[in-house]
Amino acid sequence: MVIYFFATTQQTSFIARLIEKTSLFPSSLLLLLGLVYGGIVSFITLFGKKAGIKNVGWFFLFFALGPFLVRTVSGKLFAFLIAFLIVYCIYLVRVKTPEQV
Repeated sequence: MVIYFFATTQQTSFIARLIEKTSLFPSSLLLLLGLVYGGIVSFITLFGKKAGIKNVGWFFLFFALGPFLVRTVSGKLFAFLIAFLIVYCIYLVRVKTPEQV
């Protein structure tokens, strides 16, 4: 559904044109996830100090490097697999047509 900001046939408020109603549920889930994530990360810092861990910063370093490396490798792998899938589908359509069987 496309919301047009300037050329509308109905008179609606600016807020109604600005917010898509179908996006409220996914965005509220992401808000809840962000709040929980922030609480857990804050707890890890306080727990590290309480447990006597001298440098809790190593956790955050590896916690940032992990997703970066995984996304780098998986992004290239995913791009390769999608390209392979497209080429294979073209092969099936062009080579394995019913007239040639």
